[in-house]
Amino acid sequence: MGKSYIISSSSKSFINDSIKDIFIGLDLQKDSNSEDIYYLKCLEDKNSIGIEQVKQLINWSNSKPFHSKNKAGIILEAEKLTEQAQNAMLKLLEEPSKSNNYILTTSNYRDLITTITSRCQLILDSKINNDELDISEFIKSDQLGRLNFVNIEVTNENKNIFLLSLLKYYRARLKEGEDTRKNINIINQTQKYIGSNVSLKNSMLFLALNLDNFS
Repeated sequence: MGKSYIISSSSKSFINDSIKDIFIGLDLQKDSNSEDIYYLKCLEDKNSIGIEQVKQLINWSNSKPFHSKNKAGIILEAEKLTEQAQNAMLKLLEEPSKSNNYILTTSNYRDLITTITSRCQLILDSKINNDELDISEFIKSDQLGRLNFVNIEVTNENKNIFLLSLLKYYRARLKEGEDTRKNINIINQTQKYIGSNVSLKNSMLFLALNLDNFS
């Protein structure tokens, strides 16, 4: 099965080197003219990447490789994807076909919705501080403590990394044999609420009141 990656860096050389390394593993040549490589980027007269452009990527994904065993779809400056466009990409990233691989490049992966980042392998530039939000206090707290945490610590700037950190924690507990599926679903639903313009305060209220305690 193919894989999905996010390369997070403000350095073009780091991004290019990372793509090159991925291509080596896929036995692909970095040739912009190859039919097995699809570049998706913001159009010159636009400020964002919309769903129509993503539909073109989906159509390309439905074709078989032309010259290699693998194909790669590269989304440049993925932070410019609209929320609707990101949601349209979820199935591609979650269940890539055997030959399809996707590479999203961004200066900061925290600008992408959590349901995107949770489906991809993150390649982080070690020269940039990508520390995750410390969620230990939230995890061990009761409902009141969680409400206090989200009211104080969670902002519009860090909400995505907060939800991503929670997803990673509960998915790790799931692999260890604990049934954390309800909490994972609650986190995903919280992300949907935020994406549908429910206020951050109400979205975090829903999250804090509905998560089961696994501390």
